[in-house]
Amino acid sequence: MRLRVEHKTHYTYNEPVPYALQQVRLRPKSRPGQTIVDWDIEVRGGQVEVAFEDEHANSVDLVSFTPGEMEIEIICRGTVDVEDQAGVVGPQGGYVPLWLFQRSTALTRMGPQLAKLVESAPTDGNPLEVLHALSAHIIDAVPYSTDQVEIRSDGRRCSERRPRRLSGSRPCLHHRSTRHGLSCALRVGISDDE
Repeated sequence: MRLRVEHKTHYTYNEPVPYALQQVRLRPKSRPGQTIVDWDIEVRGGQVEVAFEDEHANSVDLVSFTPGEMEIEIICRGTVDVEDQAGVVGPQGGYVPLWLFQRSTALTRMGPQLAKLVESAPTDGNPLEVLHALSAHIIDAVPYSTDQVEIRSDGRRCSERRPRRLSGSRPCLHHRSTRHGLSCALRVGISDDE
C-alpha cells in the first residue's frame, strides 16, 4: 500500500523566543515492510542545523528557532510504501541492548488493574500469536485515543481511569496502549529470543 503523509507541528509563543533548539523525530526510515519513496522536512521560523541517528537508530533533525520569532512550523511530507508483516519489523537497530527493553520502568509499572487485564488475557499459541491476542485484549479494554490529558501518565494510572472494564473515566495520552502492551508483555514473559 502506498501512503502519502503530511504532518504539521505548529508552535505559537506569547513573546519572541530568543533561543531554542529542538530534536525532531519526524523522518521515517526504510526497513522491512516500509520503503520511503520520498520525504522532506520544511521548517518555517527556524532551520535544521544537523541531522543524526540516536541510540535507537532513529533519524533525528536538530532544529533551531530563528531568534525573535513568535511561532514556528515544522512540516514533513512524503510517500511511503508499506506492507503488512503482522507487526513483525525485524531485528532491533541501534546501539541499545535488547535487555534494556525487558525491564520495568515508571511508565510500564504493573498496577492492579493491569494485572487483572493480564490474568484474563489469552496466552495460548506461539509468542507472536500471544502478542497479537494481548494487543487485541488491551485495545478492547483500553481503547486507543488521541485525547491528551497527561503526557507523563504511566500505564498503571491510565488503566485505572478507563471507563470500559477498568475503573474511571479520564482518557490518557494515546501512547497508553503502547505502555500497557509493554507492561503486559513483560508480565507474561515474552522475551527477545522468542
